[in-house]
Amino acid sequence: MNLLAHPHLAEIETYIPGKSSLGSNLGDKKIIKLSSNENALGASPKAIEAHKITLKKFLAMLMDLALRWSQRLRKKIKFPPIKLFAAPDPTKSSPS
Repeated sequence: MNLLAHPHLAEIETYIPGKSSLGSNLGDKKIIKLSSNENALGASPKAIEAHKITLKKFLAMLMDLALRWSQRLRKKIKFPPIKLFAAPDPTKSSPS
């Protein structure tokens, strides 16, 4: 199996971060330059809430998948119907 990148990717120039010229214009003041994907105020509350909701849905999907997998495994190896693993229910709120 040959895992080579597409030829057009070789034409893309590598990103080289630049330095801010603000420092020389403002004397000795300490300047912190943020990248384009950074925010001095941190993540928005809406983004944090959306992340929590998505994570709960993802964990619920994983738990469902694990349950179905364990049921199929029990049938295949003729294992008695007991829990093969234990994990908290991701759909329930955890105490904070």
